[in-house]
Amino acid sequence: MFGSTILLVEDDLNDINLMLLTLQKLPFAVKTVVAQDGIAAIDYLENCPAQALPRLILLDLNLPRLDGLAVMHQLRRNARTRRIPIVILSATAEPETILRSYHSGANSYLRKPVNAETWQQMVPRLCRYWLQLNELPPAQL
Repeated sequence: MFGSTILLVEDDLNDINLMLLTLQKLPFAVKTVVAQDGIAAIDYLENCPAQALPRLILLDLNLPRLDGLAVMHQLRRNARTRRIPIVILSATAEPETILRSYHSGANSYLRKPVNAETWQQMVPRLCRYWLQLNELPPAQL
């Protein structure tokens, strides 16, 4: 889908900058909104118009003010946001954390790569799938 919006929920400035640079190189248009903590993410989603809701949320788990699992829990309880795909991007590889993420409503869990080259290969694939190939569920009837 062209003209899609991504909500990037990340507090690490290096990761934010790398993601923004990578997204700018995509062969299709993407608007990226950045929230640097969980509260800012929830506020953005509660206050944006329905037609401006993001098509994808990229969510870090270790966030200030409200962690990623709590953010996901709130989003999945809200009728407006419960169907937005959430991809966890985290450096954590602990099986318990991964399992808790899926139980909390994650659609995918990706470990943050340790180098920029791997990141720049992974992100376009991720975005192509979620923004161009994946069919969103129809609106409630």
